[in-house]
Amino acid sequence: MLLLYDENGDFSGLANLDRSLKASLAQGNPGGVDVYTEFMDLSRFRGRDHERTLSEFYRRKYAGKRIDLMIGVMAPSLEFLLKHGREISPGTPIVFCGLDRRELAGRDLPPHMTGVLVKREFKPTLETALRLHPDTRRVVFVAGTSPFNLYWRDEARRELAELEGRVSITYLTDLPMESLEAEVSRLPPDTIILFLHLFRDGAGRTFTPNDALSRIAQKANVPVYVFFDQYVGGGALGGFVYSVEAHGAAAAGIATRILNGERPSDVPVAETSSNVYMFDARQLRRWDVGEARLPPGAVVRFREASFWERYRWHVTAALAVIVAEAVLIFALLVQRRRRGLAEAAQKEAQAEVRRKRAELVHLSRVAVLGELTAALAHEISQPLTAVASDSSAALRFLDAPDPDLREVRDALSDIGENSERACEIIRRLRGMLKSATPGVADVDLNQVIRGVARIVRGDAAAHGVAVHLDLSPGALPVRGDGVELQQVVLNLMLNGFGAMSEPGTEGPRRLVVRTEPADRSYALVEVRDSGTGIPVEKFESIFEPFVTTKRDGLGMGLSICRSIVERHGGRIWAANNSDGGATFSVTLPVIRDCSR
Repeated sequence: MLLLYDENGDFSGLANLDRSLKASLAQGNPGGVDVYTEFMDLSRFRGRDHERTLSEFYRRKYAGKRIDLMIGVMAPSLEFLLKHGREISPGTPIVFCGLDRRELAGRDLPPHMTGVLVKREFKPTLETALRLHPDTRRVVFVAGTSPFNLYWRDEARRELAELEGRVSITYLTDLPMESLEAEVSRLPPDTIILFLHLFRDGAGRTFTPNDALSRIAQKANVPVYVFFDQYVGGGALGGFVYSVEAHGAAAAGIATRILNGERPSDVPVAETSSNVYMFDARQLRRWDVGEARLPPGAVVRFREASFWERYRWHVTAALAVIVAEAVLIFALLVQRRRRGLAEAAQKEAQAEVRRKRAELVHLSRVAVLGELTAALAHEISQPLTAVASDSSAALRFLDAPDPDLREVRDALSDIGENSERACEIIRRLRGMLKSATPGVADVDLNQVIRGVARIVRGDAAAHGVAVHLDLSPGALPVRGDGVELQQVVLNLMLNGFGAMSEPGTEGPRRLVVRTEPADRSYALVEVRDSGTGIPVEKFESIFEPFVTTKRDGLGMGLSICRSIVERHGGRIWAANNSDGGATFSVTLPVIRDCSR
């Protein structure tokens, strides 16, 4: 689609019309419309040479383009398309807008052309101004000297002639801008100004109509009334103004009908009236015109809210805050002491929770070791039996007529070794039974596992389980509580023994404890059994308190293990093995790089 404007795109009226046209076209054509926009700028470039230049330029520019529709905005654009439309795009339908019925009179429109007419009205604005300013005796009509300005000045003069019996109308259209500013700054108080539009002043200088209005309104000592909505807000008081945006939407509607397949000859030329009474609230106050005197249904823009309207909620909120603060200050004084008592009670409760948690961990450790009582008794009885046997042998050797001192020495040496072995077992048990743990220290995970393996050796034999240690070479140093880490390994190994003793397990009972550096920052411990595995329904909650797979279990062991591991900055999880049984894995941060 080609959009052709007679003036420069900087003019706000054309800019508003262009925006309305394109928005309405986009809304009426969801598939999209390619729009090419051209501005002929006729107020600054005139003459047949300019017209021929534009015609040749457009013909060459759009020679390779398929134009489905051309829209001519304002009478000069329509005139141009009537003369040169076939050269630019032969046979293309044309829609016009921005013309009134008088401009269209006498034109012979071809069948491929239709459009929408505007209904410009000048008399209602002056009549409204006279009602709002009943003492008015003189009217100054301001316009420019461009052909467009002069044409509409003459149209306005014919319509306003009916009111010249009531007021004197002076038309200022040939003054330079400076002289015009000086003239409007010293008008009698019984005067109003009607501003049409000004593209070029009497000195030949060009302006945008909005800029021209702004300069005149700033200098004027009387109210300024206008005929187009684009000027409301630029210093004019208002008027019965024409909406170019509504006109653009109407033109886009006709264009959409043609793009959708209707023939231009089947779409009659439409004439719409989009005028509305519109005023600037700031200018109403400036010229002391009350809104109650405005015509019914008038639109008032740029209202500045009163202090109460603007800050009503702020004031209300401030008063509410003041009242609330007065109540709160008293309440806070009462609550302050209560809060202190509550905080003290909370601290005491937290301390009690920590004490109970520590007791629970200790009791869990004692309960686990209680399960090992028979095996531990066997562990201790072995070195004690050996001590008794070696002492009896030593006595026999000494009672012999010729004592064999070498045999006595060997027996005594065995007694010392077995005594040390029994002491070591007792020391390990005492360490795990302590209620107060020794605290954080450097601990070798491999040594922890070896120590626990010695403790559970008897229990493994009682369950018929073969324990295999697959420990990484060297040390796996971690920072932590050795007793708590022993408890984690002990719980996992005993759980494995129990899982392999459940009814339904077949095959060899084998527990593998493996360690390795997981990466440069963590060590991995895996405890793998060949038992029944973890039931699917309990897999997600196996580490929750009071969840157990044992018939007589309390469900606290794995929960305590998770608490200990997470307290050490690690992680614990479980998975069923593809060949049966389950594997519990623990990662703990290492002190230094232990990768190999």
